[in-house]
Amino acid sequence: MNPYTLARYHTKAAALLGKPLPTAEQEGEDPDSADLVYEAYGDLLRELTRDRKTYPLVFQELVNYGFRRNLWGMKAIGTAIAALSTAIQVGVAVLALLGKSRQPGAGDMAFLLVDVFMLGCWLFLITPDWVRVAAEAYADRLLAASENLEPK
Repeated sequence: MNPYTLARYHTKAAALLGKPLPTAEQEGEDPDSADLVYEAYGDLLRELTRDRKTYPLVFQELVNYGFRRNLWGMKAIGTAIAALSTAIQVGVAVLALLGKSRQPGAGDMAFLLVDVFMLGCWLFLITPDWVRVAAEAYADRLLAASENLEPK
């Protein structure tokens, strides 16, 4: 993050919390204590930016992050279902090629393509890095919204 932006965010955080944020030296000496201060600030920001109409970008990024996090949590199930569906469609195509069933139609081929696409998404798109991008975007929006907040 740009050091000037970071300094501005730190100043705002100190004002909102009513307590200065730890310095880099203090973080190095007692990282657990520093984490507690940052956690408290995150809790405060989330509470102060809950209004969807006032903070629509924060809400939008939260929804995006939640969606990606939930997909990551369902990755094993999604991958298994996509793999099973793909295997079934390949089996249908093989049986048709061997003359054991009707010839596959355009619909069968469309289903196979969708199954392969979904399997590829589950395997290669839905990753921790994919979730982290959304988490960082949410954090950025939350910090940016802090500039519009006033200490109580």
